[in-house]
Amino acid sequence: MTFIPKLRFIVVSDIHYKMETDLEKDRFEKGMHFAYEYAASTPYPKIDAFFAVGDFVNRGSEEEMRKFKESLDRVIKPETKITLTIA
Repeated sequence: MTFIPKLRFIVVSDIHYKMETDLEKDRFEKGMHFAYEYAASTPYPKIDAFFAVGDFVNRGSEEEMRKFKESLDRVIKPETKITLTIA
């Protein structure tokens, strides 16, 4: 019997985007591209939801938040629901 999911979601925590470096941004975007590629290669090709929990920026500056939002817009597909929770 082959397992076929009915729901697929991703949870990430404490990404800590920084203005001084793109290391976290690059890791996050690469990971999301990989996740979508993996999903597309399976019988259930969707990612239904994305959850970011904890600190998604380092200092809470508007610039860091904009940088994170730009990444979300770039890598999260429109059919994937987004939920952000700040710790």
